[in-house]
Amino acid sequence: MYQFLNPLDLLLGDRAFCAYADLVAIKNIGCDALFRKHQSRKTSMRRGKIVGACDKLVTWYKPKKCPQGLTELEFAALPLSFTVREIYYYIIIPGFRTERVSLITTRIRYKNLFNSGNR
Repeated sequence: MYQFLNPLDLLLGDRAFCAYADLVAIKNIGCDALFRKHQSRKTSMRRGKIVGACDKLVTWYKPKKCPQGLTELEFAALPLSFTVREIYYYIIIPGFRTERVSLITTRIRYKNLFNSGNR
């Protein structure tokens, strides 16, 4: 899939793409990503640098084990940590439990998130 990306593209995807190695690979080719956070990845609201309402910068760390789909060489080349931006919002439907949705992006700059002409 990465071969179809051009520098400055923004890749949108679901939770299946929200893996450490995917985010690093996408950023390394000059693109950004915006994915829903995978349900197994837990982050505390106390961690990270708050940059706005429901918006913070979080440091993710390289997994301890090499994930399936990566060679040992590719895994060794991954950085030890990587900063991502977590944006969350709440879906409130009367009569149903409130659901919190978390999005992860490699696009760090707060003021330029939705202005594709500026990086």
